[in-house]
Amino acid sequence: MTTAHGKTRLYLHRFKIIDSPECPCANGNQTVDHLLYQCSKLKSERETLMGHISKEDNWPVKKKRVNDQISKTVYQFYKFH
Repeated sequence: MTTAHGKTRLYLHRFKIIDSPECPCANGNQTVDHLLYQCSKLKSERETLMGHISKEDNWPVKKKRVNDQISKTVYQFYKFH
């Protein structure tokens, strides 16, 4: 996800691994942008992410900002576990 080369349905479809790039939410192709900003199946996760990011920035933010926040959160998790 952080490099935009995650195993999204669009990515897998590009290599003919699956038949359709359509997201299971049926609201477009499953891309990194779609997952971060639009996918209805990830609404609660997006709201959590928005809550963390909105403390320091306005949503929507660029993917780089999301990546930085995710990296920071993962680092804090491993630092204390």
